[in-house]
Amino acid sequence: MSVPGGPPPASGNQPARPLPPPQTGTPEEQLRERQLSEQDVLNVVALVKAEYKVDPARIYLMGHSMGGFGAWYLGAKHADLWAAIAPMSGTTPSHEIDVKTLSRLPVLVAVGGEEVPTVAASKAKVELLKAAAGVTAYVEIEKGTHMSMIAPSVPQIFEFFSKHTKR
Repeated sequence: MSVPGGPPPASGNQPARPLPPPQTGTPEEQLRERQLSEQDVLNVVALVKAEYKVDPARIYLMGHSMGGFGAWYLGAKHADLWAAIAPMSGTTPSHEIDVKTLSRLPVLVAVGGEEVPTVAASKAKVELLKAAAGVTAYVEIEKGTHMSMIAPSVPQIFEFFSKHTKR
């Protein structure tokens, strides 16, 4: 069995590749890496806006897995930039999301039904946002795994995005 984010299993003549080493560095170095990752996202948005005619009321953010974590974080931190966000199979403890800010932003949460802990955490976040009068949608792909939930979720995410412009 393959674990999301893990090495592919051995097949045929190919041995399994080893896992990457654990994250190293001081807490300060790890923080710096996260800051650089955040800046990468903002740089890409700026590049696209410079190269193409972009409607600033229709800039959306979605991410899967670790990108789902990022969608929650960047969605709240830069809420004025996004028309809506869609975290997919990426969640953090409910106390770590900025409910006040995110409740002002349309949020679609997508998850695979087989991701039992992620389903529970995602539903809890949706309920928190609904309680704060947030515009939310929840998509759970029946029998979906961490990876197989992506393709069937994307059309629903795009449909959700098409209904929301920045307020």
